[in-house]
Amino acid sequence: MEVALEDNNLMEKVVLPPDEQEIDVELEAKEKKYLRGEGANLETLKDKKLKTQLASREKLYGKSAKAAAKIEKWLLPASAGYLETDGLEKTWRVKQTDIAKEVDILSSRNQYDIVLPDFGPYKLDFTASGRHMLAGGRKGHLALVDMMNMNLIKEIQVRETVRDVAFLHNDQFFAAAQKKYSYIYGRDGTELHCLKERGPVARLRFLKNHFLLASVNKIGQLHYQDVTYGDMVASIRTGKGRTDVMEVNPYNGVVALGHSGGTVTMWKPTSQ
Repeated sequence: MEVALEDNNLMEKVVLPPDEQEIDVELEAKEKKYLRGEGANLETLKDKKLKTQLASREKLYGKSAKAAAKIEKWLLPASAGYLETDGLEKTWRVKQTDIAKEVDILSSRNQYDIVLPDFGPYKLDFTASGRHMLAGGRKGHLALVDMMNMNLIKEIQVRETVRDVAFLHNDQFFAAAQKKYSYIYGRDGTELHCLKERGPVARLRFLKNHFLLASVNKIGQLHYQDVTYGDMVASIRTGKGRTDVMEVNPYNGVVALGHSGGTVTMWKPTSQ
């Protein structure tokens, strides 16, 4: 592979070593994954100001894609695991005991079974690192667990219905959707805030890249609240009926809702 360097109308060709050629090709392949589609055709534009703005933006997109490719190459060398079945076998039929038999010894030791028969059913949430687990029982039981050593950090009984739980940006704060209002608690179980603007909430999710706590009630009204200032960013009436399913795309923050009529809708704070 040859790299051309231009300096004061002088062209110099540098031949990279074979190892660096392979790395460069691999980075180019990864970089394409992070590019936002094809670049804008600037040659057809007549507006010089718009052309300059788009050129700088395309350059910024290229730098971001290259940085993301380098991070994936050097800091995230491990690929995600997955299940591969044979023939007509379904992945949802594979049991945890079957997985434990096939993985290495260290991974099989991470298998655990927690039996909580008294205050369930439970809603669970994990931190981004997977180390801490938050469990919220329907009958008011909230528990924060360190999954590294299976130690119970804190548990409280709120003495009312808990419909959902969600960690905020780390394990120091978490939110619980209770019978009448949603509450934010500290790691030690102290109640920090009562979110009365939302009313009875059915599902909670936290957008960690936007610092927004998203919630939806049973009639399908979606709320976004900024946890840094406490302001309500958006309140959206979906108009699709009862909602019991809510998930968030971690890459772009788009919220997906599942409605009782069989409809799946996707939302962002500006969807009004």
